Amino acid sequence: MANAPVKKYQFGNVVVNVWETTVGKGKDSFTAQSVSVNKSYKDKDGKWQQSTSFKFSEIPFVIMALEKAMEDKYLREDISEVSFEDVG
Repeated sequence: MANAPVKKYQFGNVVVNVWETTVGKGKDSFTAQSVSVNKSYKDKDGKWQQSTSFKFSEIPFVIMALEKAMEDKYLREDISEVSFEDVG
């Protein structure tokens, strides 16, 4: 079974998942975070599908989910130690 996301933010049918991966070994290791953005929808046969493409009307939900993920991440950290390199 694949690892589960450490955090999930959902607005409407849009979901932002936060993933963590350990990079390196021993005392040189650190935890890297990444996000995935997708949406769920029913196809013409009524089966649930996943997509990473969005309608323009869904963009506000994408923005809200990403902003919430960013807000939660940086409220847990000392913002004075965050650089733009950390964001990328």
